[in-house]
Amino acid sequence: NVNVTNAGISFSVGVGVTTEVVGVTGATPIAVKGRNGEAIEVTSTPGTAVAVTGDFFIDGSQSTKISEIVRPSSIVSGYTLASLTGAPIAVSSPLKTGITVRADSTNTDFIYVGDSGMSGGVTTAGYPLAKTDSIFIECS
Repeated sequence: NVNVTNAGISFSVGVGVTTEVVGVTGATPIAVKGRNGEAIEVTSTPGTAVAVTGDFFIDGSQSTKISEIVRPSSIVSGYTLASLTGAPIAVSSPLKTGITVRADSTNTDFIYVGDSGMSGGVTTAGYPLAKTDSIFIECS
């Protein structure tokens, strides 16, 4: 912090910003890349956790790039008849990226997809699907 009042002098000050990356001895290395004024890219070996602490936002915004989405190694599917009470399609099936819900082609009315608190007859609480419509719900 420099305060100069009515001194009749002028000067230039350069302030550097340092980003510190600390690795664990004997651990898998991580790669850090970046240029002045741009986003910093941190890459690790697949399966290795990378934690970021501190405030790394410039002007309240943060650029993010998704470089990979891990796809599941198997497909889980199910079928249920919609009624006035909700019904789970699959139990204890871990998700990787989400689930696609598709209305059957023989449906004669809308089905509504929503949370567990949705009740029959209340159409404003869910997402309506006509026959053959689908919705992907991103979750893990």
